[in-house]
Amino acid sequence: MKKTWRNIIIVFWILIALEGTAAFIVLNPYFKIQRLFEGVEAGNWQVTQENYDNLNYSQQQKVQGYLDDYAIHLCEQYLKEKVTYEQIAASFDAINSIDETGKIMITYMPDVTYNEFKKDIKGIEDANRAFDSNKAFELSKQLRAVRLRIDNTSKEQALMEMLNETYVKYLNEEMTSEQALAFAETLAGMSYTDAAEYITVISNNIACVEEYRQIYADAQAAFDDEDYFKAIELLELATPDSHDTKYLASFENLHEEAYSTGKTYYTDLLNEYVQTGMKVEAVSLMEKISECYGDEIDLTSVKQDMADEWQLAYIDRMLDEEARKNNLSGFETGRYILERYDRLKPDSVVLHDIDGNGIPEMFLFSSKDVGNDYIGCYIYTYREGECKFVNYVNVKSFCRDSYLIGYPIAFSRDGGDEDSLVQYDGANLTQISYVQKIGETYYVNGEETDDVDYLSERTTILAHADAYNVGNSKSASIEEGEGFILAY
Repeated sequence: MKKTWRNIIIVFWILIALEGTAAFIVLNPYFKIQRLFEGVEAGNWQVTQENYDNLNYSQQQKVQGYLDDYAIHLCEQYLKEKVTYEQIAASFDAINSIDETGKIMITYMPDVTYNEFKKDIKGIEDANRAFDSNKAFELSKQLRAVRLRIDNTSKEQALMEMLNETYVKYLNEEMTSEQALAFAETLAGMSYTDAAEYITVISNNIACVEEYRQIYADAQAAFDDEDYFKAIELLELATPDSHDTKYLASFENLHEEAYSTGKTYYTDLLNEYVQTGMKVEAVSLMEKISECYGDEIDLTSVKQDMADEWQLAYIDRMLDEEARKNNLSGFETGRYILERYDRLKPDSVVLHDIDGNGIPEMFLFSSKDVGNDYIGCYIYTYREGECKFVNYVNVKSFCRDSYLIGYPIAFSRDGGDEDSLVQYDGANLTQISYVQKIGETYYVNGEETDDVDYLSERTTILAHADAYNVGNSKSASIEEGEGFILAY
């Protein structure tokens, strides 16, 4: 019995041994493949290649089929921060040493390197901002290794992408302009092509944003001070970046509020000026209202209320070019005046009360004449309830009495030096004294004379001008003439 049991035990162990041997034979190739991928995970390309070379062809083909999925696994581990860039780079080097297609590395590693490049730069900036020099140093070392693996095109693209991200954060007020510019400066040393130029663009954009944000602040301050004209003017100076949604809406809302509030405010203020007799202030305000609101605020009734009859008559004539030309054609010298009118069309106006009756005469002239010895003027007066054309005269200066220095075209000669003392009696111009020099021939009141009489008479004319000189007279363009006349 004992012999039989011993034989059974021996057979049992033999069977166990045979089963273990069979299992070893079956599992051994998988152990080899496992050791290969352990080499990949360790980032040891030499071990990986050695294990790969020890596989038969069929086993090698199985490994080739696993590589793509394993590469995806590695990328997932990197994104979850379970492996570092240094580790995944070494693992991909190991894969690349056995990849028969040569595609695994170039398919997956560029994206990893791209993200790591951006992450390291951001990390360096954060470390610098936190004054953590040790971390900044370590990341700088790592960045140098990453830059060896990234091509120039990807590097430039990453830099530009980071600049855009930084600019958006700045627009969203997640970082200050100083921080954004400092980060751009950090990137500046990493590029010499597209991104370097883009850094300049972003820096300029930030400067523009800072400028229009300050404009908005100034406009808000003006609005708070009830200076709605200034607020509107400031808000129309700039347009926010279309990506700066907060300020874009703020500009639009403040402009709308300033415009509508100012419309009521300035209408009430104008009526107050008119009612209290503040004529100059009313005229100035009307000009600003017209410039800002155009026809939205009707000023006709206000002008009628505050204007004298002569002012309304002058304004009508000044703005009616056809009526002005009709005035000229009826004069004895009308043909000559019209010729000059067409050459030097009046575009400016001066008011001066020559005869001292309290109602000034209106002088229309061309600004092109300013700077000459004489300025050609078309003179109008208000008499018998209407605006009447007096004459055309070349004016050198106005006098405080009823005189001016100049000469009407009817009295002029061709060429030479001329001066004339002209008097205005409220209706007509009368030449009192006239001197002229042509070459070496002298004239006084149209009669030829010698140089002594000429100089004596001319001295008398100029002395009168000096004694009664009114100085420089204020003028305005015809476009601004309405307010200018109303403010007189």
